[in-house]
Amino acid sequence: MHEAKAITRMIQANIVDLGYFSTNRFIRIADTYKQLKIVSPNSSFSGINYRDHLSDSTFDNKWIQVTIFASAILTFIAFILWGNNLRLKAKVKENTIRLEKANQSMTRYLNVINQYINSCVLSPDLTIIDVSEAWCRTLKTFPNDLMGSNLECLISNISTQLFSDMKTTLASGKEWAGELQLNDTQGNILWFDISAQLEKNDDTQLDEITLIAINISDHKRIEILSLTDSLTGLANRRHFDAVIDNELRRLQRNQSTLSLLMLDVDFFKQYNDTYGHQKGDTCLQAISSVLAKCAQRPADLAARYGGEEFILLLPEADIDGAYAIAHMVMTHLAQLKIEHTDSSISPYVTLSIGIATVKSIDVTSAEDILRIADEQLYKAKSSGRNKISSNIDYYG
Repeated sequence: MHEAKAITRMIQANIVDLGYFSTNRFIRIADTYKQLKIVSPNSSFSGINYRDHLSDSTFDNKWIQVTIFASAILTFIAFILWGNNLRLKAKVKENTIRLEKANQSMTRYLNVINQYINSCVLSPDLTIIDVSEAWCRTLKTFPNDLMGSNLECLISNISTQLFSDMKTTLASGKEWAGELQLNDTQGNILWFDISAQLEKNDDTQLDEITLIAINISDHKRIEILSLTDSLTGLANRRHFDAVIDNELRRLQRNQSTLSLLMLDVDFFKQYNDTYGHQKGDTCLQAISSVLAKCAQRPADLAARYGGEEFILLLPEADIDGAYAIAHMVMTHLAQLKIEHTDSSISPYVTLSIGIATVKSIDVTSAEDILRIADEQLYKAKSSGRNKISSNIDYYG
C-alpha cells in the first residue's frame, strides 16, 4: 500500500511514469490502485487498458522455441565442424609425420648415393655441374676440382667411337649406356660401365644429364688377362677365336675382303736349345712388340696362336694391304738384329709368313681361312724360310 501511495504522489495529470515493472508487479500495483479507488475499476493508462500491455505468453513461447531450435542447429553444426577440425588436424599431423619420414629417407638415400655411387650431373655440353664424393674418391680428386670442367678431360681416348656415340645419343634426348675408359688424377686408366640420361630439372627447368658410373676396372683387368697371352701380352687363342667369328660375320654382311697372316719363327727350337728358354721367351716378346706395332688400325688384331706361331688378323685388307703389313713386320724384326747362330738362313731371327686373303664367297668358317693361311705358311717354309707366300698372286 505504501508503494501505491508513493506512486500516486508522483502522478501528474493522467500520466504516470512507472518505469520497468515485471508483469506480476504491474498487475499487483494496478489492483491496489483499484482497491484504494485511486482509479476507477475500468480505468486505463494513457487511454490503453493496462492488460493490453501484458506479454502474450503464446508469442513468447514461440520465440523461445525458435531460439532453442536455432541454438540446437547451430550447436549441432558447430559440433560437426569441431569434429571435422579434429579429424583434419589429425590427418595433417599424420601427413606431416609421413612427409618428415619420407624426407629423412630421401636424405639418407641421397647420402648413400653421394658416398657410395659414382655419379655426376652434367650440362648438355658435358660440363660437370655436380659430382658425388664417391666418384671423387675413385678418381682421386675433390669435387671443386671437377665441377666446372668438361667430362672430356677425364676420357682416356675422346676420339673413341663410343664417346662420339654417347654425345650424339644424349643430344637426341635418349638414354646412353656403354663402357668408357677414364683417367684418374694419377694417370691410371679406369674402366666404367656408364649409364646417362638427359632430363629436365624440376627446380630450374633446365636440361641436365644424370650420369651413373660403375667401376669395372677389376673386371676388365680379369677379362683382359683371360683374353691375353701372359708371356707376350698379345691376344690369346681364345680371344682370337671370338674375334675372327665376328669378323667373318661382318665379311658376309659387307661383302668385303679379309686378310690373315700366319707367322712362324724360323728354327725356333734350335734357338731355345742354343740360348735357353728364358732367352727364347725374350725373343718371343720382342717379336710380339713388332706385331703389336704393325697392327695399326683399331680392328687389326695381333695374337699368339701357339708356341712360336703368331697371327695378324686384318679386316677389310686386300692382298696389297696384307703384303704391306707382312713386309713391315719382317723389316722391323730385321732391325732388331736378334742373334741366331744356329739359323741356316740368317745370323738373326727371321719369320716365315703365310697370307690368306679371302672374300665372303671363299670361306664359310674360321677353319677355312686358317687352313688357307697354314697352307701358305707351309709353302713359305718349304721355299727356304724367311719368305712370304699368299693364296693370291702378288706383283707388288
